[in-house]
Amino acid sequence: MDDQDVPISIPRRWVQIAFIVGITAMIVAPLTALATHSFDDVPTTHTFHADIAWLKDFGITQGCNPPANTEFCPDDFVTRGQMSAFMHRFADGLAPRASFNSNEGVDFTGGSKTLSTEITAPRRGILLMSGSMSTFAEFGDDTTVCWLEIDDGKVHGTQVWSTSESTSSPTDNGCATSGAAVVNAGTYTVDLEGSGPTNYWDESVWVMWVPFDGDGVTP
Repeated sequence: MDDQDVPISIPRRWVQIAFIVGITAMIVAPLTALATHSFDDVPTTHTFHADIAWLKDFGITQGCNPPANTEFCPDDFVTRGQMSAFMHRFADGLAPRASFNSNEGVDFTGGSKTLSTEITAPRRGILLMSGSMSTFAEFGDDTTVCWLEIDDGKVHGTQVWSTSESTSSPTDNGCATSGAAVVNAGTYTVDLEGSGPTNYWDESVWVMWVPFDGDGVTP
């Protein structure tokens, strides 16, 4: 009989113990992971677990035991200084931001026109954009085309045509466009671009950043 033929006998008691340990580990591991989602002292059974997790996920709170910041201290009082920090982080990270630019002068160069504005997104969010311009086609059948760009990249679906009537006399015309795009934290230049008419006036471009989480929900 060689070594491979030697039977191995494991006492039933040890098999039972191993089974119990394995099942316990499978149950405890997920609970531990959930309990430490935000802070060590905020278990999933805590009444305000979801609210505290939201504060942490959006950067409004950092914790109460720096530099580790592994605890939230949910039963502590909030000082005026801490309240100021919460409000400041909320405004920086979640309050909508807007930027606007306009030009009421007449541009006689014709051909093309760019009007720009800049906005800083503090975190992932949505840029809501709109732009409009009045135009003057010296002779009929000229077509005004306008669209939006973010950092020189055209915003899909925002191009608009506005065509004047076919006449032999000068014609007032105009163009308006709008769009939206999901962006990450950073500074962006939004352009209103126009092309076609003899001259432009009363151009305006407006953009607003709105917070946006990974699940597609604005808080």
